[in-house]
Parts: sequence; C-alpha cells; structure tokens
Amino acid sequence: SRRAVVDRSFSAPMAAKAPLLRPASVTEPHKAQIEFEVTPGNTHAALRFYSVKGTQFYDAQTQKLVDAESKAIKLLPQYVKMTLIVLGLEGDVDYSATVRFRGLDDINWSPESPRSKPCRLVLASKMGPPLLVPEKEDEMKLICSMPPRAFSVAYQIYSHEGTVTTPHVVQKDGTLLANATTAPRHVLKRCQHGTSSIVVAKLDPLKRYSATVCASNGTGCGPWSEHSGIVRLADSRPRAPCPPLLEEISQRSVRVLFSLPATGILATIYFKKSSSGTAVLDQRTSLPVLISDVPWLCPSAPKPQAFTYLEKGVIANGLSPDTTYQVYYSAKNAFGWGDHSPRVTFKTLPDDDDVVITHTRTQEERDAEKKKDAIDVEDVDAAPARKRPKRGKDK
Repeated sequence: SRRAVVDRSFSAPMAAKAPLLRPASVTEPHKAQIEFEVTPGNTHAALRFYSVKGTQFYDAQTQKLVDAESKAIKLLPQYVKMTLIVLGLEGDVDYSATVRFRGLDDINWSPESPRSKPCRLVLASKMGPPLLVPEKEDEMKLICSMPPRAFSVAYQIYSHEGTVTTPHVVQKDGTLLANATTAPRHVLKRCQHGTSSIVVAKLDPLKRYSATVCASNGTGCGPWSEHSGIVRLADSRPRAPCPPLLEEISQRSVRVLFSLPATGILATIYFKKSSSGTAVLDQRTSLPVLISDVPWLCPSAPKPQAFTYLEKGVIANGLSPDTTYQVYYSAKNAFGWGDHSPRVTFKTLPDDDDVVITHTRTQEERDAEKKKDAIDVEDVDAAPARKRPKRGKDK
C-alpha cells in the first residue's frame, strides 16, 4: 500500500484559547505574568499585546515588548501550559494579549486567539501632604501616611529663600542631595499604622522648608503629594523673655532674677559695660567672664554653662564699684538660643557707701528721690539757729 503524503505548506494549527494576563508581583515594578495553554503538535508560540500605545510584540529574549515581530517562543513537547514574565509594562495602562502557534513543518501561524481580559498595573495612590516636625537645632522629622499596597516612599524637601524655591532629594541617611535633577531616592521603610518617617539632618535653621512625598508599589511611583506646611527651625527657638529684675545691688554684686519663656530650658545672663565690652555670667563661679575669653561661645566648642530657673535668682559677684552695667539674658531649648530680653541698666555703689539697695527703681523714682533729698537739705539750712539762753549776771 502506498502511504499518503500530506502537504502542510499551506496548513495552519487550530486557534488557541485566550491567555491569562495578570500582575506578577506587588514588590517588583512594571512586571506582569501571562499564562496560556499549549495545543499539541506546536513548537513555537508568538504573543501580541494591545494597549493605547498600539500593537506590540513579546520578545522572548528580553522578556519585553517591542514594536516589531521578533524571535518566537520555543515550545517543548511536554509543555501543556506555559507561564512567562513580561517586563517593562507602564502603569495605569490597560493591556490585553493574544497567542498564536506554529508547528515545526508549518509555514503559517495559527489564527490569533481571543484577547485576554484587560490587565492594568495600578500605580500607588497619591499621598496626602506630609508633616514636618522640628526635632533638633538642625533636624526635623518628616512623617507621612502610606497608601494601601505601597511598600516604599520617596521624600523631597524644598528650601524657600525669598522667591527662590530649590528642591532637594532626601537620601537614606537623612541628608539632602542638592542636585534637583537626580531621581528621587526611595526609602524602603514602613512604620506601624501605615506611616513612614525619616529624620532629615544638617538643615539650615534660618531657612524655610516644605516637603512632598510619593509612594511606590509593584508597578511604580505614584504622583507627588501636595506640599506640607512651611517650617523654619529657628521659629522653634524660645521667644524673647521678660526683662530681668535686679535686687541687693552693692559695690561688687547684684542679685538677678529671671524667668524662662514657655519653651525655654536654660538661660545665659549677660553683663555689659562700655569700658570692657560684654561678659557672660558663669554658673560655676558666679563671676562675669568676657565673651572673648569664653571658649564655649565658639560654634565648635561645647555648650555654655547656663542657668536653670531659680526662684531666688542668681548672685553675680566680681563687679566693679561705682560702675554702670546693662543686664539682659536669653533662653535656650533644643533648637538653639532665642532672642535677648530687654536690657536693664543699674549702677553699683561706691566703695565708701555701705548701703545695700534692695530693689531697683525707675529713673522717675530716682529723680523724685534726689529732689526730695535736695528739698530736705534746703529746709535744714534755712531753719533758724536756736538761741542760747542768756546767763544771769552775778549779783
């Protein structure tokens, strides 16, 4: 018997079922997974993808979509179902796919399968404005609430100087990267209750800062949030306190009473006299020390010896007799030193005066006292002298 010879040069396999297209992972960006059944007798497969970008083809070598037909997918005889990874898909775009087959001796491809159900790789949702919280003199904490399915967040800080706004990228160590063209760094950190935070360090206390954030999921980065409120670290320093109160003024000492403002922790007391400049009252010795001789006032030196609040105040010793001083003080907290209080002027007593002044008086009170003393002296001088009684003559 003669064996029939079948010419398959113009034949084609049967059409396949629609493939299944779905996101591959929530932790890997722009990645999808396609699965399809392999019909028997086929050795190659080809995938087409449809989206608003038009028709694209799957490249088996790079696992990405290309604009022209490329190398087909090789199938082994034992394959019944095949799963492939698709890379480089864009977020928030609907994709659908079809599959075609071809046998070893086939010239033409099988008819295209029905399209899969649309698959959209959804980007992370837009986050709400973050919160900037001052932490230290040159640090602030950036806090934000992360959207569902997001696993990382990018922070961007803006510095405002007049009308100029400069973006800075926050790195993982909390420092700023000044190059605004650099891609945002994502901080892979998720805190409890769906929040994320990072401490931003090495900031200029006198500059004003705001921040924006964006979240990332397995598809990619979502849109940037609105700006946070503008924060300046120097605004968290203590306000200028009330004037000091001076008591017990003597030749070489005075008692200084002061009150810390609401956010103040420590205070430094200054004495100023025109002849020798400004001095700082040292807590350890209660002696005024000239600022030029105080190493801890230098920026790189340890913090100064300052006073905590004392109800009885502090006694400053080592003053010069019959000398006019100005006394004022400033308060400090974790964000630095605040403005100075108003100045109070007083004069120490001369060496030959043993009187101790218990309270300071205003200039009007001093003028009234001098006037009263002058009147008292004049009254004494104007009083008639008392006549001595005449002695009787001896009879």
